[in-house]
Amino acid sequence: MNGAGAASIAITRLLLSAGFKNIIMCDRTGIIYSGREEGMNPIKDEMARVTNLEGEKGSLAEKLYGEPLISERHRHRYEVNNDYREAL
Repeated sequence: MNGAGAASIAITRLLLSAGFKNIIMCDRTGIIYSGREEGMNPIKDEMARVTNLEGEKGSLAEKLYGEPLISERHRHRYEVNNDYREAL
């Protein structure tokens, strides 16, 4: 889940209630995990306990591309369709 604002948290809670288990949330600091200190608050702490059960760490770019940083030409968010990932 890219973002950890109110809407993302509400959607994550819906996904969890529907039985999804492997959810990783990211915010501007990176992947949210139990024990992370930077950029956390009580709601993110709660979400860290019920998501990212494998304790992944790093940034969204690292999780998607295996690189710690990606360059953007514009200030838009990118969405990736994994069917086309190799072509990228």
